[in-house]
Amino acid sequence: MKTHKYLFLLPFILLFASCGVYRTQMVDIPLMGEKGELQLSGSFSSLLHDPAVSATATYAVTDHMAVQGYFLSSRVRTTDAFPFNVQGAIGYYTPVKNSRAIFELYAGVNAGWRNWEYSNILDGRNENFAYWADNGETVELYHTAIAQTQYYFLQANYGWCVNDRFEWGFALKGGIMNIYRDLYDDYISSSIIDENGFEQVYQVQTLTTYNVFDSRRLIEPQIFFRWGKNHIKYHFQMGCSLFDQRPSIIDIDPISMGFGISYRF
Repeated sequence: MKTHKYLFLLPFILLFASCGVYRTQMVDIPLMGEKGELQLSGSFSSLLHDPAVSATATYAVTDHMAVQGYFLSSRVRTTDAFPFNVQGAIGYYTPVKNSRAIFELYAGVNAGWRNWEYSNILDGRNENFAYWADNGETVELYHTAIAQTQYYFLQANYGWCVNDRFEWGFALKGGIMNIYRDLYDDYISSSIIDENGFEQVYQVQTLTTYNVFDSRRLIEPQIFFRWGKNHIKYHFQMGCSLFDQRPSIIDIDPISMGFGISYRF
């Protein structure tokens, strides 16, 4: 069988192969039409380590102004934590003359919180722990990290309502992300094989804390397809995050995607 016949699997491979502290936010691209419209949508993405659900609500306050709220939550199985992102935005929308296209421009802020655990093995080359590495001991330092992000952005949406059953379009989001990370050294675990061949494990609590700050500029192109009839439509959305310089204090998922459903009142 030829290779190109497997290309349809690519979106699913990417969907299940992402795992990071920050991912592109799959906020609904609503394409509002008139005052009083309310669009609610929900999406699901199952990443390798942390399945996530998100919800977006957009309301047209006037014939050209809309407000939007967004929430994402996921589960990090290794820490039993529930990271989340919240976003609020206000925007301008207008139909494009002599076409079925709609243009939107939103400004807002996205705030996120994550925590995770990891460890690293130490040896005698680290003078602070040299005494642990004597006599062939294995020394492991366990950490807990907490990261917070504040993302101030502008987002331009452009889409086409091809007919009553199909819509598609794209968006370009960009701004500045401030990243705050607190790192806690929880405890040191040391193990050694004694003269009888048994492993002896020792743990020592520590209270060391490190605070780190970083700020990056980024742009996030996205594309979406929405299909269905009447008030209910299904959607597929995909985007990526492009930083001016990759952040050094958190991990990034450069590509994200989601499937969902929306309802327009």
